[in-house]
Amino acid sequence: MEKEERIPGHPRPSPPPPTQNTTVFIQNGRCSYIDTDFDLVLALICSMLLVFGVVYSIFGYRCFKAIMFLTGFIFGSIVVYLICLEENLLTQLGNVAAAVGAGALFGLITMLVQYVGLFMTGFHTGLLVGVIVIVVLDFYGHMSTVWITVAVLIGCGLLFAVLTDRKSVV
Repeated sequence: MEKEERIPGHPRPSPPPPTQNTTVFIQNGRCSYIDTDFDLVLALICSMLLVFGVVYSIFGYRCFKAIMFLTGFIFGSIVVYLICLEENLLTQLGNVAAAVGAGALFGLITMLVQYVGLFMTGFHTGLLVGVIVIVVLDFYGHMSTVWITVAVLIGCGLLFAVLTDRKSVV
């Protein structure tokens, strides 16, 4: 019988509880789960971000104003949607409509005011770097509190946002 490779300090992951929408494959004595029970709004947000990432990669600097709009739209819509979801004031369609409206307004602001757009682009880059730092830190040891994660994300985001604004002035 083969020995399992385990990362030191990490407990063995427990499989998800079986539901109606879970497919179980058994390979080499291990179970692999494909969970098809997912949230539709989260899937739409992820697919929208994937499309925006392709647009960023292909068009980049050629469509600078459009990229600024997309950056502001992403940030504004996700923040407002999460706030609406937490407060539970509207229906799901109302939350999405409020998030899209606020995202469009914030996208217009970032498109028309260049410093705000550059700040938000740097902030998004910093969030990406912060996520990478958190993954590396979690690989070496589990973080005991969520505030470390928040501090790393906000710190990296603000650092890159300020550096982006600083470099654009020079």
